[in-house]
Amino acid sequence: MKNTIRVCIFLASIAMIFSAACKKNIEVKAPGTSTEPQASGQPAQPKDFSANFKFISKAENFAGKIFSTKDKTRMEIPQSTIITRADKNVVWVVMPGGKMYVEYPLQQKNMAAGFHKLPNEVSRKFIASEIVNGHKADKYMVTYTVGSNQDTIYQWIVSDMGMPIKTAAIDNSWSYEYDNVQPLTETPGMFEVPEMYKEFKMPSQDSESITHY
Repeated sequence: MKNTIRVCIFLASIAMIFSAACKKNIEVKAPGTSTEPQASGQPAQPKDFSANFKFISKAENFAGKIFSTKDKTRMEIPQSTIITRADKNVVWVVMPGGKMYVEYPLQQKNMAAGFHKLPNEVSRKFIASEIVNGHKADKYMVTYTVGSNQDTIYQWIVSDMGMPIKTAAIDNSWSYEYDNVQPLTETPGMFEVPEMYKEFKMPSQDSESITHY
């Protein structure tokens, strides 16, 4: 159970793509040319959305539904719902079968993989334009620091949507992507723990190192 919760926290963290400001002109380097801003200019401002998602790694595979606003996300996977509240710096892993939930702090270092502009970003190199789930996306190799460590990932950015539609480890150990992206219709309680649910304390509760799952 603990490993499943850890992966849920990882998913919730990389889902917070819309809490990053998408206001920076991305510098790209097309093959055989010098580095220059994209012709399309600044990416579109992210909007509230819902989508199908899938997460694939060497150890765990997940698929489900995500609902996202600027500072809140709700991810529905079999047996669990993960609610991320950047406005409260908290993640709730809700387990309907037991009518309980686990609470974790939302830490900036655990939110890096899904951002359009990563915290502590060191470099961003344009690789190529590709089609991902029916959308034209610009693929980048992005290097950033997490604490005293440095990591590199791939992002596929759809500029007119203001979002990375896919994010993946540089060694292909995991990938995370969206499909069927639609405008969000928010319902009451969507980003809250249901009433009467009890908090469950995990032994040695820990959310460390989840971005390197």
